[in-house]
Amino acid sequence: MSVFDLHAQVLADYRDLVQSFLTVADARARQYVEWALVEEARLWPDFLLQVGSSHARRDLLARLLELNLRLAGR
Repeated sequence: MSVFDLHAQVLADYRDLVQSFLTVADARARQYVEWALVEEARLWPDFLLQVGSSHARRDLLARLLELNLRLAGR
């Protein structure tokens, strides 16, 4: 299971939990509530995917050390 599948499954489970507490008698209101929960995903924001930059710092440090060693060897 990919992280995206996991995200979709968690949101679906949460949506089902929230819907289990809702009882809307009016058909139009129920349709709006279902639309807001399913189509608009009003209860949760879009997921945020970030890539850490720690590898860039390690590469920079390695390059600086290499440069320093070259300069010291002159």
